[in-house]
Amino acid sequence: MIENILWFKDLDKNKVEIAGVKGAFLADLYNQNFPVSNGFVISAEAFSEFLRSNNLDRDIKKIIVEKAESENFEDFARASKTIKEKINKENISSVLSSEILEAYEN
Repeated sequence: MIENILWFKDLDKNKVEIAGVKGAFLADLYNQNFPVSNGFVISAEAFSEFLRSNNLDRDIKKIIVEKAESENFEDFARASKTIKEKINKENISSVLSSEILEAYEN
């Protein structure tokens, strides 16, 4: 089973693969007693499952491959915008949604 919610208190900067760069480094700051609230991140695995279940993984790979040879920053900016729009149009699963709400309320 996928662990969808990862708390900063349970992570550190070495957990980039499961928490993403921002999540792992925020967790590290939290655990070193910097003024960071004990928040949570969505696991990289949960995000990957979201992409797969909405067939976005293939779409995103296609967009990236099409722009890989470009040296034009505007091409990358347009590709990034397209990818963000595709992601934002989709809904997360009811399970993930419930877990996020529960974590947020705690």
